[in-house]
Amino acid sequence: MTEHKERLVEQRLGAADGFAVPVVLFALLVMASLAAAGLMTAGNERRAARGTRDAAAAFYAAEAGLQAVRASWPDSIADALAPGDSADLGWTTREDGSSYRAVLHRYDAGDQAMLELTVEGRGSGPAGGQRLLRLFATSNQRSLGACCDAVATVDGTVDLTHYGTELDGHDYAPAGWVTGGVCEEPDDDVIGLKIRDSSQFRTDGRARLDGVPPLEQDTTINEQTFSQFGPNLTWEQLKNLAAHELGNWGSGREQEYRPRPSYNADGSCNTDDPRNWGSSNPSDPCFDHWPIVLLKGDVAIQNGYGHALVILDWNEGQSIGTELDIEFRMRFDGIILGKGCIEIQGGSRMYGAVFADGNYFNSNLCQGDRVLDLNADSEGGNAPGDLLWSRCVVDQVLARTGVEPYTVASGYGVLSPRGFSDAIR
Repeated sequence: MTEHKERLVEQRLGAADGFAVPVVLFALLVMASLAAAGLMTAGNERRAARGTRDAAAAFYAAEAGLQAVRASWPDSIADALAPGDSADLGWTTREDGSSYRAVLHRYDAGDQAMLELTVEGRGSGPAGGQRLLRLFATSNQRSLGACCDAVATVDGTVDLTHYGTELDGHDYAPAGWVTGGVCEEPDDDVIGLKIRDSSQFRTDGRARLDGVPPLEQDTTINEQTFSQFGPNLTWEQLKNLAAHELGNWGSGREQEYRPRPSYNADGSCNTDDPRNWGSSNPSDPCFDHWPIVLLKGDVAIQNGYGHALVILDWNEGQSIGTELDIEFRMRFDGIILGKGCIEIQGGSRMYGAVFADGNYFNSNLCQGDRVLDLNADSEGGNAPGDLLWSRCVVDQVLARTGVEPYTVASGYGVLSPRGFSDAIR
């Protein structure tokens, strides 16, 4: 009996030993698999983290490249592109080892230049990483010769000494023109006053001069600046574009006009009326009427509204220019351009730009008056006169008066927000 029990115990122990070996081996296999999976997961996470880092480096490289090209826009390269052409600006390596390449592509049909700037950024790590940033631009900055990269460009004396008067190069849009769909929100600030000789600028701190920058002396301003407006338009050709002529030489007194809209019997705008300088209301039939008006002699516009391209003529025989007074709460939107002097006073306000030569061929065309004078005269209730920059107004003048074909592209503006795409290399 005892021997039988002992044999039974030995048999059971042997069976247990035979079962334990596979269990242990299986457990070891499971543990090894888990360890391998853990190592693989850790490796994948490390590679993913490295890829994310390299992708971020590529994005920042592309961002840096895009901003660098925008800050130093290659005007000469962009202007030389024909529709369908591209220009590779090459690779640039940054200090952290990342790099970017910028490519310009022109895709318009041959009228106003439309450009796509594509910047490819690459990280420096072994995983590479690539990001593409795209920005679209257009040559939406227009000029009439050197006009208008300042709210006032003057050769001669400028007076800004009366309390409350304002000459401001920050961008403004006339009331109702943005909501009326005439222009975008203003965002194109320019120089406040550009003058050939800054010693001829007078101010005493009671008035406000502002802009980006407020004041700039430009000694390159000369007679040619005011006589050649781009490659295709001379001073005499510009005068010949005028639809109306007001004033005359030698009248001996100031000739006064009150611009106001006028209409035909059917309600349409009467564009033949020389004193019709349009309407400030975008829904008015006369809003689209932007005349070119040639002024001669001593002229005042007052107590009304007008928008136009106003040309100040000069009398070669007498070496005098036109003197234009904007007074008695007159509102004028447009460009005043020519040889003579301008006075804004009595609660009047102008949106647009002034481009005036008061020293044509070294002659004082204003007979002792200042070329640009913003003041508050007693007849206007001591209310100040203001001159405010408006890109919208300047663009309207160039487009609606018909002189836009003579204008010269001078820079590019962003057309749309940037877009980006990812790629792995």
